[in-house]
Amino acid sequence: MKAVIIIFIFITLCLISGQVLCFSVFGCTGGSLMFKCMISNQRETDDQHKVKYFCRDRGCKMGISTDVQSQWVYNGRFALYDDENSRFFTVFIRNINREDYGEYTCGNNQTWNHYVTLVVSKGSRCGKSAIRDGYLGQKTITFRCEYDEKFKTHTKVFYRLNEDPVHVLKSSRSSQSSEEKFSLSDSHKDHFTVTIRDISAADGGVYLCGVERDESHQSSTHITFIKEIQLNVYGQTSVQVQAYSSKSVFITCKFPQEFKGNKKFIQKDSSQKIFVEEQNQWVHHDKLHMYDDSSEGRLKVFISDLTAADEATYRCGVNIPDHDLFTEITLTVNQGKELLGGPSF
Repeated sequence: MKAVIIIFIFITLCLISGQVLCFSVFGCTGGSLMFKCMISNQRETDDQHKVKYFCRDRGCKMGISTDVQSQWVYNGRFALYDDENSRFFTVFIRNINREDYGEYTCGNNQTWNHYVTLVVSKGSRCGKSAIRDGYLGQKTITFRCEYDEKFKTHTKVFYRLNEDPVHVLKSSRSSQSSEEKFSLSDSHKDHFTVTIRDISAADGGVYLCGVERDESHQSSTHITFIKEIQLNVYGQTSVQVQAYSSKSVFITCKFPQEFKGNKKFIQKDSSQKIFVEEQNQWVHHDKLHMYDDSSEGRLKVFISDLTAADEATYRCGVNIPDHDLFTEITLTVNQGKELLGGPSF
């Protein structure tokens, strides 16, 4: 009831004031939101150089303010970017919750402000998060972003979260090509997909799926981010292992879960690969004992009765079409006492 009264007061202020712009932005629990606070056309251009803010109360305990231009400023879940070359500043809110619902103001500290209603909803296809694993050299990886039917005609966007804190990678309004790094395909029903090509280490990070919302009766276009995706990129790594003659060494190599059904292998120097033909049971090949643990996504390797001839560089890997993902292990066999413990990677 209190929230309804507050909203009524804000609507009343909007109706009786010709100088105040009122608009609403929509987020969902667990999701993120980005919108622009426009500088009024009646204001002088020197307003651009005054302190900007987006706050819920006078002390701005919930919100953010800054007098810095052309760089993102942060306050917890809130971020603000004041573009000195544009007549607006941008507000970004991450991890929205029900308590964020309510009335805010955005503007500068002296001459103008707008009333903003932040509406928070809970949708079955909003505020989702996912973790995906990729690997260096992987040709493509595809994300699926579900949305409510009411958004089927809206523009879809794909952003990346970084120090900026976000920048757009692809929009359904832009042209699409199978040769581009990022491509977006919209079903216009209940989901869109984004494909990233030629995965590199730089592609690891957090991505956001969103829909643009342009309320026809208002002057505010904003983006409701409906899904957050953490992409982990695995690559070829190199490790050093020391063991002792006549003793044994135990090594484990971990792979992304999506490859748990693929064949694993061990390769010594440039010799032929030795594949593990069975999962979840020990397989023997001379002094090699291998166990492909599908539940953990690990290949366990045990080499017994070590001699100087076992000293080599081994590849502990998984077979992927047109590519291998592996850990490179350099084994040194020393004469002397046994090492305590064993390596695990």
